[in-house]
Amino acid sequence: MQQKFQKIIAATGAFALLSTLAFNLVLAPMLLAKAQVKLRDWFRHTSVAVEFKEVKLLWNGIRIVNLEVHRGEDEFRSDVSVHFGLTTTSPFVKPKLVTFERAHILMVRNASKTETDDNARTLTGNEAKPSVNELLDRYFTAGVSVFLDRADIQIFDSKRELLVAIPSLSLKLNARDRTAQIATENLQFKQSTLLSQMSGQILMQKQRESYPFLLQARDPNGDPWQLKGQISHDFDRLDVRHKRIGVPSAWTQNLAVLGNPNDVQLLVRLKVDGIMSRDKIEYDIKIASNNLYLQHQSLGKNSLGPWPFSFHSRGVFVPESGSLAVDQGALSLIGRTKTEPLFLSFSGFKKNLQSPIAVDPFEIKFHLQNGSCQSVLDSVPQNLLPALSGLELDGHFAIDGTLRLLSRQDIVNFTPKLNHFNCKIIASPAYLTRNWLFGGPSPLPEFLQHNPSMLAIKSGRAISRRLIPDDFFKGLVAAEDAKFWRHDGILIPSLIAALEANLKAGHVVFGGSTITMQLAKNLYLDRDRVISRKIQEIALAWVLEQNLTKAEILELYANAVEFAPQTYGIGKAASLYFNKPTQEMTIAESLFLASILPSPTRNFADSYCQARLSPEIKKRMQNVAEGLSTLSREADFMKTYETDMHAFQFPDRPRGCESLDRISQSKTRSPRL
Repeated sequence: MQQKFQKIIAATGAFALLSTLAFNLVLAPMLLAKAQVKLRDWFRHTSVAVEFKEVKLLWNGIRIVNLEVHRGEDEFRSDVSVHFGLTTTSPFVKPKLVTFERAHILMVRNASKTETDDNARTLTGNEAKPSVNELLDRYFTAGVSVFLDRADIQIFDSKRELLVAIPSLSLKLNARDRTAQIATENLQFKQSTLLSQMSGQILMQKQRESYPFLLQARDPNGDPWQLKGQISHDFDRLDVRHKRIGVPSAWTQNLAVLGNPNDVQLLVRLKVDGIMSRDKIEYDIKIASNNLYLQHQSLGKNSLGPWPFSFHSRGVFVPESGSLAVDQGALSLIGRTKTEPLFLSFSGFKKNLQSPIAVDPFEIKFHLQNGSCQSVLDSVPQNLLPALSGLELDGHFAIDGTLRLLSRQDIVNFTPKLNHFNCKIIASPAYLTRNWLFGGPSPLPEFLQHNPSMLAIKSGRAISRRLIPDDFFKGLVAAEDAKFWRHDGILIPSLIAALEANLKAGHVVFGGSTITMQLAKNLYLDRDRVISRKIQEIALAWVLEQNLTKAEILELYANAVEFAPQTYGIGKAASLYFNKPTQEMTIAESLFLASILPSPTRNFADSYCQARLSPEIKKRMQNVAEGLSTLSREADFMKTYETDMHAFQFPDRPRGCESLDRISQSKTRSPRL
């Protein structure tokens, strides 16, 4: 029995030895030779050059060592494992899985020299190069899955400068369900990270016009993105959508005015064409939100919103230079009512998105044609213009201009031009009408009940214009608003200068107000130096100009403005400063009251409480007088003024100066927003 067992062992060993020798000496070379022939056959229909060091035999397939594929300036290098389905009736005939291990892929994006259909022939010279979709379908139909394991991808421009880099890309093309599983790390464009991570699935079914995908990604700040869309079969056109709650932190760094950015609902859609085939990539992007709020200390105490809007931009991006052209852009602000949205079109250009705006400004030209006047009111949040609740407008307007984003110091350069404006008021809140303002004592709206300027107007003690010296009004216009009789309540150039100064300083430093705007501020608004109040001031000034005459505006201003601490109206001012009624004031006294208004509290302390005119106010009065003398028909105007100045004096016992410890002693003129 033992002898028989030894014979079986010896026979088995001999058979195994002979089989191994036969496999290594006969079958293996045949299989390797066939594998090399098959390998070259796989690339037979492509215009590429293929090289490899050797082919090794695995227990379930083959391994290609140092595979190199070249096509023009593009190259692909990797070790490749080809695994066969050994359970089939014909093993080592049809591969099941091809794995590219740590592949290095280099592509040169030179779209201007892309081959055309006429010269895109294969090495055979007869058959046109198959598309990417056809190649994928060929392998999927054959049941071949492909696994790209942690590939390093680099895409260069025609100058051999690195455009796109992906240090690690894993991609598995599953033939069974025709899907692509993808995972990347650190997707970079020109050495700037766009996405720190991305993973997901692409459905690569032949019958679809494009391949749909769903990807999860994170940007460099760790914010999540869910990208859903489709890509064309030739990987040249991309259509991606992203719906999210929360503004990406990368955006909020440049949009510090966003209120509650984590709650903002955004819908972003991007279409790109020419990714692989053109030197200029066409893009089409849309961004929309219905709950955007703005909040910043320069805007106001509370969040302003919501601002339902849609943003649409189409243009061209050149990866090689980094230039961005906005050929067609539109910003729509959607109103609260059924009025048409406020539609602003724009175009712009930046030479290089990565270059600092200090050396490469982003210039945007904008245009608004036939905008509905009512749509302006309906498109801004109610909490931005609360004093205009109930205002109704008719008519249209048109405006265009240029906005240049400059350096961090200069911020913007804003140049608008009002081409057409025929807005008319068809309904106003009662407190903005002539009858109410000049109608004597009447109940005040709740938000005006503690306004000292409005109380001075509605107390019944307002002074009629015929009792106020005309020299006061002339001096007021000369000192405060030389263009008062020619504008409609607003001086656009002054407001633009104020806007640019405020943005440059990073806070409110300058106002650009007209007399009408100052009246609107005194009658209806608080004293907070914020942009939201300034916007209301502008709107209210325009309404007052439509509802009142210029003379009525001056009369209201004279009765509403603060001339000294807690002293509102020219009647009280004349009594305090000169102990007389307004109609008895001299030219010098009238010009004094007109000249102290930029800083009445400081001038009260520096002049009245010191029982003499300060050098600063005396110089200002002199300048105003000389200006009026030039315009006056009275030849002896300056002589009368100088006579009045000799007799100018304050009461012996000034009143209210005991509160000087609460009055600012600053010698600089307080900025007026």
